[in-house]
Amino acid sequence: KMAQEVLETVKKDLEKARLKTSRAQRSLQEFEQRREHLDFMVHRAELERDQTKDKFESIKYVETCQLVANLTLHLKQSEEKAQKLADELEELQVKYDREKNDFDMSELATGAPVAPPQV
Repeated sequence: KMAQEVLETVKKDLEKARLKTSRAQRSLQEFEQRREHLDFMVHRAELERDQTKDKFESIKYVETCQLVANLTLHLKQSEEKAQKLADELEELQVKYDREKNDFDMSELATGAPVAPPQV
């Protein structure tokens, strides 16, 4: 009878141990699921961060390209304006030289001073 009681006690203890083991395994599975979910959330957040960074860098690149294009256009316009002014200056210089030459020739021809040309 004593052996029967010991056997019953051992069976009960074994059943308790099985229940505790089963609970511990469930808790461990739940913990693993939560950890996997958190890993997934972290990975998703990192992807979103990288995409946002890529978009920001893309926007910065486009803005830089637009700035370079605008600066190039303004430089070209300035160069054209400078060339136009240089051409006008050259025309005025040629006109001045021609009129000065005509003035010098008429002064030589008449021997009398002539009023200088008005430019």
